Amino acid sequence: MDLADVLKTVQGPISASSVTAAFNSLSAFDGFDGDSLDCAHRTSAQGAACDTKMLLFQVGPDGKSLDVVGGGYSTPPAS
Repeated sequence: MDLADVLKTVQGPISASSVTAAFNSLSAFDGFDGDSLDCAHRTSAQGAACDTKMLLFQVGPDGKSLDVVGGGYSTPPAS
């Protein structure tokens, strides 16, 4: 939900750089779970919504289970 709301703030094409800029500019952003997201005033990513890594899942053969792709958190591709 937070990702969808942040993407709505991007003006112009959605790209790795425009999404990064959108997250970096978050200040007192009302998160889905009631928390306020603030990435603009952090000196470095410390996990959660402001981090620059992602966790990918693949739906299992049963259509219900989720399997982690790769070794866990990974840096998203540049484009």
